[in-house]
Amino acid sequence: MQYYGQKTGVLLHLYFKTPVMSFNIKYYLFIYLLFLLLSCKETQNSGSDSRKVQDTAAAQGAETAAAEGETYFSIKGYFTDQWRYKRGDPYTLLKLVYGTAGTDSTYVVLDSTLWFSLCSRFNAADISAPAFLGKYRFDMFEDRGTEMTYLHYEAKTPELFLQKMDIAANIYNNMVRTIYLETKKEDGSGLVTQKLQYIPDRSFQIQEYVKRPGAAAQNMHVEYLFKY
Repeated sequence: MQYYGQKTGVLLHLYFKTPVMSFNIKYYLFIYLLFLLLSCKETQNSGSDSRKVQDTAAAQGAETAAAEGETYFSIKGYFTDQWRYKRGDPYTLLKLVYGTAGTDSTYVVLDSTLWFSLCSRFNAADISAPAFLGKYRFDMFEDRGTEMTYLHYEAKTPELFLQKMDIAANIYNNMVRTIYLETKKEDGSGLVTQKLQYIPDRSFQIQEYVKRPGAAAQNMHVEYLFKY
């Protein structure tokens, strides 16, 4: 499964390893070299012109990636593979609902209905369609201290639903360790923001803020723990 990340015009092929997927990283530098070439030609131009050069290189990189069938990381694909791995196992989750009056807890069975209900919030923020190429800033780095590879996606404009995505994977076995998303939707009906986190075999966490015209703001915080 191939994914696309863009950092100053660098095209990346990412193969993630969940329990049923492999993860390797290769660098293709032709877009980066194009960016450097264009930047050298514009060294005497204004900062505005330099920004245009970077945007042009990024756009060309996105077009090339789209033509080659590359996309950003697929949240939908990841959770589909996770369910193939988990379905049939007798998971019981501890559901915690945090409120101003305290915390309510209950045990729930992880069946397909609950799984797809939880994943629907994440899937709504999927950016694997080619139309999203070039609309996010991408960064990747390895931290030997934590033994993790970190991928970071950040929206270039505030209108995009997915504003931020962070993915951490183990450097050595390449297993995805956490996925964190921030979303934002603002229109005539009000503002809705979310902070979502999934840690495989440990937890789902959902935080939502809603502000409607003429109404008090609402906060929701729910967590599902896989410890049981």
